[in-house]
Amino acid sequence: MTAAADTIGTDNPFAPEQERAIVAFAAALIPASGEHAAPSAGDPAIAREILAAAKRAPAAVAAALRVLDEAALARHGVRFTGV
Repeated sequence: MTAAADTIGTDNPFAPEQERAIVAFAAALIPASGEHAAPSAGDPAIAREILAAAKRAPAAVAAALRVLDEAALARHGVRFTGV
């Protein structure tokens, strides 16, 4: 059983917008590869594992998301998920 399977829905420390930001950031860092037939980190199965890992350090992840949002707002006038 994975950590994601052990998590109860109400144990989620992240709002839906934060989850979208985590997955978008991971997908930007790890894009799909046709050459290696590998999906991006935004693939639903991979994203579930990334979100499960993020829940083990919610304060650090939330702080990183704030930094991403601040940078996106300063450069583009929108939050990270809007870039």
